[in-house]
Amino acid sequence: MRKMMKMEKEARILLITTGGTIATTETKEGPTLKYLGDTFLSEVPDIKDYCRITSKSLINIDSVNMQYQHWVEIARTIADNYQNYEGFVITHGTDTMAYTACALSYMLKNLNKPVVLTGGQKSIEQKSSDSHRNFIDAVKFASEGLEGVYIVFGRRVIAGTRATKLKTKSYDGFVSINYPYIAKLMGDKIIYSRNCFSPDMARDAGEELILNTSFCPEILLIKLIPNFKLEFFDAVAELYEGFVIEGFGNGGVPFKNKENIFTRVNELAASHKPVVLTTQCLEEGTNLGRYPLQEKISNSDIIDGRDMTTEAILTKLMWILGQTKDIKEIKEMFYRPVMDDVQKDWVFG
Repeated sequence: MRKMMKMEKEARILLITTGGTIATTETKEGPTLKYLGDTFLSEVPDIKDYCRITSKSLINIDSVNMQYQHWVEIARTIADNYQNYEGFVITHGTDTMAYTACALSYMLKNLNKPVVLTGGQKSIEQKSSDSHRNFIDAVKFASEGLEGVYIVFGRRVIAGTRATKLKTKSYDGFVSINYPYIAKLMGDKIIYSRNCFSPDMARDAGEELILNTSFCPEILLIKLIPNFKLEFFDAVAELYEGFVIEGFGNGGVPFKNKENIFTRVNELAASHKPVVLTTQCLEEGTNLGRYPLQEKISNSDIIDGRDMTTEAILTKLMWILGQTKDIKEIKEMFYRPVMDDVQKDWVFG
């Protein structure tokens, strides 16, 4: 189960800054990254009322430039400092924050401390912006000691493997997909959800943190549209090691006449490269059994994306392919829940 650490009166928190809108200042040329490490902390002097916080300036980029190598750098920094702190807060650009949260969830096995990502739609230098509130909320939550990776944004706490950015400007930009919010912040209180504690998190208390940073980034996301050209699959088949296909509705793909995309998808899966079939809809996941192809899908090597977010599917597949290329092992690892990224007892159809 998710467990609370017994925290000191003042928790030791490491702030890891990576850039993003939260760290910008306005110039004639537009937003420019400025607030990193101690410079960032100087903009929130009252943060010392909540914990003993130390900062580390790690990366200085707009999050649209975040790559898997940066995920690895963040994870290694957490592992290197793991014994010296009770919790970690990462300031991050909002555009790719959900991907980073998922990646950290897979790399940091046996994590028994909080790792909290946050950011803002506006800069920390604007005292009335969301960044100031989000950062304080993130530090407060990290000081609670609830193990796992989380995003704190818009006064809500979201499991790292269940977050998606839904809005480009609003302060409630992130939502939790197919999973309850871990907690909400009201005034100075943190109100926890009764449903946020999962037996899938169970592990032996004596297990130590294991860092596994092997990734295979050659994954292609394909979003189907009407009149999708079959020749596309021939063009990309040799360029990538794995594929995630967003089908229509419950995960359906065209299967008749000239638009028989399913045959091509099945051929791709049969080539021993993993193919995950998911849905373009944000909520409620796949229901592949609703389609005439149910038996063919269930007897193929196609992997069901179930109720996972696209961000979780992509990063998990990258991480799994960094460990193995055996399709049987890939499917077993993909369906194995990690930090509640997929419902354990999902029923096909």
